[in-house]
Amino acid sequence: MGFDQDSGKAVAALPVVGAQFCDFQAVNLTLSSAGVFSCGKYTVRDEKQNDVFAVDGNCGCGRQRRVMDSSGKVLLVLQKEAFSFQNKWKAYLDEDKLLFTAKKPCFRLKFCVDVYLGENTTPDFKLTGCCFKGKYSLRRTDTGELIAKARYKWKLASIARCHSYSIEIEPGVDSLFVVSMFLVMNEIYLDKPAAGGGGGLCYYCVGISKL
Repeated sequence: MGFDQDSGKAVAALPVVGAQFCDFQAVNLTLSSAGVFSCGKYTVRDEKQNDVFAVDGNCGCGRQRRVMDSSGKVLLVLQKEAFSFQNKWKAYLDEDKLLFTAKKPCFRLKFCVDVYLGENTTPDFKLTGCCFKGKYSLRRTDTGELIAKARYKWKLASIARCHSYSIEIEPGVDSLFVVSMFLVMNEIYLDKPAAGGGGGLCYYCVGISKL
């Protein structure tokens, strides 16, 4: 339990990766890729433009993303399941410890990513939004509580060919988990833009339309 200085209220922590990533005040971050040829590289910066996390990885049907701290230490490994019909991603703290699974529900046309902690068979979190408005939200499925939201930066996408999101994280929520989820969201809908409506996530749907 921590204390939100802005609201004056006690805040319960929601650690998924770890309590060290929970700030008891609201956190604002920017997640950006290096453009259409970024090959899985992203940066995450705070409001003062300090590097908070960095992402690298490989491409292909079984691609991987590694989320690191500002010093280059690997914190989390995100692995896409090869040939997954649902475009499924799994997050690992190490090679043996599964943290969560994220996937797009089968036969669902609306923009959605379900998140399952550990080996759970029902979703613990749900990420929804509108690709054409570029607004997304991450909520707990048990309470419907909003834990984070993101907005797509249209101007940056059209000029720099860069996928970029401003992310607002609620007090007490694990910032590494939230960043990883919006990263996976971008990867899922960038990988299959036609199936998911693509919209704000695909350069051809966003960048060109805004030129």
